[in-house]
Amino acid sequence: GVLGGVFLGQWIAGENSTAGLRPAPSAITIAAAPSSPPADSSRPPASDFEPRWARSTALPSSLTRDEDRARLLETLAARDPARAIAIALAETNLPLRHNLLSAALRGWVRIAPDDAARWTLQRPLAERSFAAAALFAGLSGTPALALELGARFVREDPALAHDHGCSLVFALARVGEFDAATRFAGAGPTANRQAWLATAFTLWAEHQPENAVSAAVALADPALRTEAFHSAVAGWTATNPSALAEFSARLTSDADRAYALKSALGEWVNQDLVAASSWLNLRDSSTELDVGAVAVATCAPLVARRPEVALSWAESVVDVELRSGTIAAVLREWAKTAPADARRYAETSPNLRATDRSAVLTDFGAPPSS
Repeated sequence: GVLGGVFLGQWIAGENSTAGLRPAPSAITIAAAPSSPPADSSRPPASDFEPRWARSTALPSSLTRDEDRARLLETLAARDPARAIAIALAETNLPLRHNLLSAALRGWVRIAPDDAARWTLQRPLAERSFAAAALFAGLSGTPALALELGARFVREDPALAHDHGCSLVFALARVGEFDAATRFAGAGPTANRQAWLATAFTLWAEHQPENAVSAAVALADPALRTEAFHSAVAGWTATNPSALAEFSARLTSDADRAYALKSALGEWVNQDLVAASSWLNLRDSSTELDVGAVAVATCAPLVARRPEVALSWAESVVDVELRSGTIAAVLREWAKTAPADARRYAETSPNLRATDRSAVLTDFGAPPSS
């Protein structure tokens, strides 16, 4: 029968009660480009740059100083890109050089995107990826231009197409242009499309989960729809699994609902066993919610402290085969702290199938009775 137990919230608080026990179930050639950008003589000089740069450079090295220098170069590049790029390339500290060059490119691409793109496409392979990402970030506030530039880099730099696409998706997502990011990803080359979609929908769901899931389920291509939906669920699960569990009831597809529940409940139990089990206790047992009951039942700390509660959750699993397998898993965990008790339960429980009982008793070193 169902063993007596303690409601999980009170168990954690150290109080005794039976009220919360889980009930028993009833490649393109690139044109040559200059090694450095041309100076723009039509723009007025950045007269205040020199003193500000000198003051910043005179400070002791620190993250704050480096960030200030990057901001100065980004501003300078919008007026004198040649000088900004030259200053960045002269930096001998490699990580700082990358940061300064990225800042200069962000400023340059806003005033001359074609020139900045041509220059970047001629950089060494090891530098091109982060440099292109800086260009996309610089244009993220103008998504149409960013998309145009991203498509150009994917077309003209196929060796780094995957990286360029992901960088564009990140840049657009950073400013909330999730729809533009997913449109770009969905129209990408076959070899990159699924990876870009996964990135786009994961990021979208981390910030606007319901919008992301709705957009994913609306995709016409079945393969892309599945990839997008699974990615959106992953993003939502990572940020708010309880909200995803609640939302799952609104999904009309049985397969989608089951997938969302499995992802949400598994993570929710890991994050907050009490809240997740309380939510489950308010609902009737069902095969859809079995995944949650399994997650609670097999929680190692619960099994170690209150094995009867864990077993009551295992016994509430509706699917007969899954129920037996879950009980077996709980017994194996329980045997680590109370092997004799776990063995006695295995020998007498009517909820264990013969194959699971035999396997468990063999694991315990006790041959099954004939």
